[in-house]
Amino acid sequence: MAMQLDLQATPLGVGFSKSYIRIWNASYRKGPPPGAHANPPDAHVQLHLFAYVFKPVDEQQQPIDQKFLMVDWKDIASQPGDNFLAQCYAWLHTQEEFKDAEVV
Repeated sequence: MAMQLDLQATPLGVGFSKSYIRIWNASYRKGPPPGAHANPPDAHVQLHLFAYVFKPVDEQQQPIDQKFLMVDWKDIASQPGDNFLAQCYAWLHTQEEFKDAEVV
């Protein structure tokens, strides 16, 4: 499971069409995320995403960008999906940045 998305800008200074984006790591954490202020959640999910120019063919291919997100557990748990990872991808599709991504 992954997504394809046109990236307008990357740390390389250029954008790429149909970039391959995948969740590299998704972990459930009990307690509020670091820096949480008023009304912190009871638990959260840490998502680490990698973006590649195209689908990696081996482990030597380096990502062109990465993103680290912290999400309230309740937001992930409320998403449709057969498993935790599917729910994480479903949540990503609710976010403005990923709403136009294709599932691949």
